[in-house]
Amino acid sequence: MPRPTVRGYALLGLALATYLAGRVLGTWELYLFAFAFLAAVVISWLSVVTTSRRVKVTRTFTPEHPVAGDEPEASFVLKNESFLPAPELTLRSPLAGMTKDDIELQIDGLVPRGERLLSTRTARVKRGVYLLPAVEAVTEDHLGVTRVAHKKTTPLAVTVFPHIADLDSCALYPELGLKHDWSGNRGIHTFGASEFKGVRPHQPGEPLSRIDWKSTAKTGVLMLREMEEPAGADVTLLVDGTARELV
Repeated sequence: MPRPTVRGYALLGLALATYLAGRVLGTWELYLFAFAFLAAVVISWLSVVTTSRRVKVTRTFTPEHPVAGDEPEASFVLKNESFLPAPELTLRSPLAGMTKDDIELQIDGLVPRGERLLSTRTARVKRGVYLLPAVEAVTEDHLGVTRVAHKKTTPLAVTVFPHIADLDSCALYPELGLKHDWSGNRGIHTFGASEFKGVRPHQPGEPLSRIDWKSTAKTGVLMLREMEEPAGADVTLLVDGTARELV
């Protein structure tokens, strides 16, 4: 529902005061001024009512599914479907915590049957799923007398994916041992991340890094330690996070 602004209420008060002064003084010219002030408010109200609902807004984000840390571009397409020029518009697009700041854009107006594209960069987005409220368009006439607000879009669901860095290489440190398994139980206290299963004869082509010398000395045959990775074992990764693109 359109409502007068502070300037609009002041103009209505001026019209009433002028009308009362005309009644007291009996001057018909003051009646003309009073009706002129009132007519300005009525015309402003009608212009806002007839054009505000005819302005359509479409909101999009590029990329559609941003990654955490990105600064996506928010685009708003405004289309005036009225045969009258649209007055001043202020677009307010709440981002529901996706970034630290909401979006607010302002345009002077739209020509009849005209279309306009507004684009802006948001701040860095945070990962998560967000339901953005509808875009609100606040329409105000050029005199600043009447203002009305309308919801112009439906709520928009935006998914911000976590930033996953590509690792060219990584270093495993099994000698650090196991701390906890997936069930939360305390792991084995060994200096290796593998569990001893048994010994077996060495097969041609296999590496010699797990030779069991004690069994080899007893049997006279090259024997290897059979190791098994325990279920739910921890793996220690050393990630080089000094590169600027990974920080």
